[in-house]
Amino acid sequence: MTIPITNQALKSNPLLEKENLLVYQKACTALEEWGSQYLLKIFQGKNLFSPGISYNIQQIRSQLEPLPFYFQLLDSLLEMLHRRKLINIASQNIYQLSPAQSHASPILLDNQKQLLIEKYPFLVPETSFLERVLKAYLSILTGRENFLNIMFPAGRFDHIEAIYKKNIDSIYYNKLLAKLVITLLLKLPSDTPLKILEIGAGIGATTEQVLPLIADRKELSIIYHYTDISKVFVNYGKKNYYDRYPFLVCDPLNIEITPTMQGFNLEEYDVIIASNVLHATKDILTTLHHIKLLIKSGGFLILNESTSKRDFSTLAFGLATGWWASKDAWRIPGSPFISAENWTTVLAITGFKNISSSINLLNSDINGYQDIIIAINEK
Repeated sequence: MTIPITNQALKSNPLLEKENLLVYQKACTALEEWGSQYLLKIFQGKNLFSPGISYNIQQIRSQLEPLPFYFQLLDSLLEMLHRRKLINIASQNIYQLSPAQSHASPILLDNQKQLLIEKYPFLVPETSFLERVLKAYLSILTGRENFLNIMFPAGRFDHIEAIYKKNIDSIYYNKLLAKLVITLLLKLPSDTPLKILEIGAGIGATTEQVLPLIADRKELSIIYHYTDISKVFVNYGKKNYYDRYPFLVCDPLNIEITPTMQGFNLEEYDVIIASNVLHATKDILTTLHHIKLLIKSGGFLILNESTSKRDFSTLAFGLATGWWASKDAWRIPGSPFISAENWTTVLAITGFKNISSSINLLNSDINGYQDIIIAINEK
């Protein structure tokens, strides 16, 4: 079966505004530069990167006192500062402040932030969240504070909802995914109810785009299985979607554990969706094997994943416990993400066929930070 990712499919939805996405990416690049400058100020506040002084990695760790769990994050942050020409690497693991830099001024950073959100007012949620994270960076690095308290202050979801559900990037790719789901469902035999499984549904950023389109197709009989490893998010799905969508079922699922051990049946689903979640698993081949067990022969896997390293993601979410969970060799160095090329490889290794990527069909002026990948479970 040919997978229906086509230029026409990408262009036919007026909600998919590539121009807005380009502006958003440009704004994020500016936010990343501000965040990098802020991070340098944090390090300098711990007596690091004074002009003309060299520091080895042991000295940097001694000053910052990160938990060993965060050593990989620290290496990635130093690489970021070097790539952005804020620090130099004099020799292996010897770091110096770039000659063009000085001690970062808090007043200057605040002025830069104000200019940034004046120019890009839609970036307020990301900017506010990143600033909250950076202010708590040292406390989280040393284990004195839990990153989840920053993501969900007082147990609230509104801050993270603004980033995951309402930013231009998320809306663009989730709407693209939702449209493709409907296209696939219309191609499948419908003599019995079609079953969709969403893995790692979280706060429903993808779910919220898919469910209304399904509800509008009255000719389709659908069962939509909303799952997440966390019961908190399973309950979120029940609270926010049960009343509106009677075809919804919510259950916990840890895709790193054999699904049949959790009450899921083999070859049960016609379509499986995994949006911005599989990178958080330890071994991607094991994860894909478990997913394959759940898909009917001829069924589809749809992935929505970052396929490039972004400094905003490292700065804002690199403190999350699951960020550095991966133990396999398929990841982009310094991140948990997998390149589009490696996604094609690992999907093929686990037996998926007709692997297709949306990124090659989008205009070349859009950076390939995110991709929608579809594969068929042909047996």
